[in-house]
Amino acid sequence: MAIWQYTLILIPIDNFEENYKEFISQIETDYRKETYFFWKNFYLNKKLISEKIDYHISEYKRETKNSIFWKGNVEKFQDNDCSLFFEGDSIKEFTIRFDIRNKENTEKFVELILQLAVEHKLKLMNLKYRFFEPQKELLLKDIMDSNANKFLSNPEDFLKLLTGNKF
Repeated sequence: MAIWQYTLILIPIDNFEENYKEFISQIETDYRKETYFFWKNFYLNKKLISEKIDYHISEYKRETKNSIFWKGNVEKFQDNDCSLFFEGDSIKEFTIRFDIRNKENTEKFVELILQLAVEHKLKLMNLKYRFFEPQKELLLKDIMDSNANKFLSNPEDFLKLLTGNKF
């Protein structure tokens, strides 16, 4: 994951409260918590999502028995990627990262995410485990508050903050 990428995890709204209990009871790790809990008793066909992602991230695609991974073009400031994990045809995890160095690319992915989330009854979760509804104002605010945006706005200050002013 590149520092200029904004990351979102999409999860079903249905059964959110019930599945959230399992999500928060996970042991803390150095990576991020698993999100497959949210997909219990929820069916979303991978083909519906895959077709939309194919259209927006077409540079590279790798498909295995239980996953699909897309990767965009870094040199064109379109360092976008997406991961779908599934069982059979049903999605079990859905993560998307997009390059916020390019305004047009950011606008395109904001619209794509909002469309997918509303159409398929999905909620948004950032890497700080903040959940929010698929509303443009909320998504744009979260992008503005993200580490990716902080780095792009002032790389030196961001790195000082990470290193305790030893940069």
